[in-house]
Amino acid sequence: TFPAITSDNACDAVTLAPLEGAQVYLHDGVNLSVAAPQLEESGTTDALGRVDLPLDGTVPVVTAVAADYDLLTVLGSDSQSLQLLLQPQGTPTANAEGEVRVSAATGLDIASPLGNTVAADGRGLVSTVPTNPATLDSETGDIVRTFGPYPLAAGQLGAQSALVTVPDGPFATFVGATFLLGFGSRAPAPPLPAGNTPSPIQIRLPGPLLTQPAQEQALDSGLSPIQFQLLAGDWQDLVGTPTVLVEARSPGLPRPWIVGAGKSEQLAPGVWPFKAAWPGAFDVVDNDGDGPADLLGSAVLNGQVEPDLWVRLQYQDLEGSQGSARWSVSAADPAGVTALSPPRITLVNADPPGVGDPPSRVGDPPLLPTFPMVVALPDPGALGLALELRLEAANGRAWSLVQLAPPAGSSTLYFLGGDVGLGPVDFPLTGGLQVQAAVRALPTLELGNLTWGDLERSVLKDASGPQRAAFNQ
Repeated sequence: TFPAITSDNACDAVTLAPLEGAQVYLHDGVNLSVAAPQLEESGTTDALGRVDLPLDGTVPVVTAVAADYDLLTVLGSDSQSLQLLLQPQGTPTANAEGEVRVSAATGLDIASPLGNTVAADGRGLVSTVPTNPATLDSETGDIVRTFGPYPLAAGQLGAQSALVTVPDGPFATFVGATFLLGFGSRAPAPPLPAGNTPSPIQIRLPGPLLTQPAQEQALDSGLSPIQFQLLAGDWQDLVGTPTVLVEARSPGLPRPWIVGAGKSEQLAPGVWPFKAAWPGAFDVVDNDGDGPADLLGSAVLNGQVEPDLWVRLQYQDLEGSQGSARWSVSAADPAGVTALSPPRITLVNADPPGVGDPPSRVGDPPLLPTFPMVVALPDPGALGLALELRLEAANGRAWSLVQLAPPAGSSTLYFLGGDVGLGPVDFPLTGGLQVQAAVRALPTLELGNLTWGDLERSVLKDASGPQRAAFNQ
């Protein structure tokens, strides 16, 4: 049997609760490039979120449909236990607001106009949140900067940080000790409920990193910048400069812990050298000469974070394509990192529908038609590739097609309909459909043995094209 969903993996992507009553379809995608997949089996998940479906040598195309959830189709997995995390329709978000505090007696002046204090949250829809002008709390002697509200994923454990930097210093003389002045965090930060009412939080800074023990003071990526390159022709001019953040991965947290920052500047068209700094508590390199004892950082030694750090660059071009790339601090590849090019969608002539023509529902109850799309793909080099094609209806319900290890160059994907055995689906076609393609590159070993919930944790590069109209009606 092919356990398309296992007892601990068929779940709500936010709460991780098992989903009972989800309809699961197993299609054969052996002729995917020339014809729509054909239905082999279907079943309904039990109270543990599990269903067993015979595989019988097919190339599995697994689709899960549940009321009030987005649809998900996974292609190309050779796992015998496939994890499917279904996003609630119109994925709920939480809101947070709060304050960054530091005792004025510590000497860390977060009121100075030369510094920049931000709140950071890996669960946020944006990674960093600016703070408001500083005030003095006369009762406590604290300097206070408020921030938010900002939206973030609801119901997830996370980590919140505050970073105090001096962003306007010369790039050539960037040094961690004078760039990253202060750091504080809440980790783990508790899950926040969905809704528009902001949850209050407080992040306290212990004082200047320069006054901490030598092993806790700021470290950096070195005097020589690391090279970051965008391939010519694949990206338009960027909006601003790439954002540089330092991320740690913490056991049990689905999103990264933002523990540092950096800066970049353009050297030539498409070439952006960067540097970054982080607190010594997150030192992942032993014997690097950063203190008398030269130990690994305290957060690494006590197991708060995994023994690697990643410098992440985030960028967007004028066309609306977005991407990010991670550079490993422990591996310290001197070649730097090259951006993954954004995928390009081609709408395929089909009958029905034709290019630009709206698909129509057929049957009673109404069924979706099957229609294909072709996506031109970047070359991931030595990394494995995962492709996601996301279709969104006017009511906010989405359908994600995720293909692991797609063929080189381009891939044909089908949104499945009633003509190939998919049952009635509440996916309105009136009002138009929007489609967007995204690619993620990760180590091939992890791609072949993927635990679905760990996809985001394993990604080294990603890119998405702009959202565009698929069909208008």
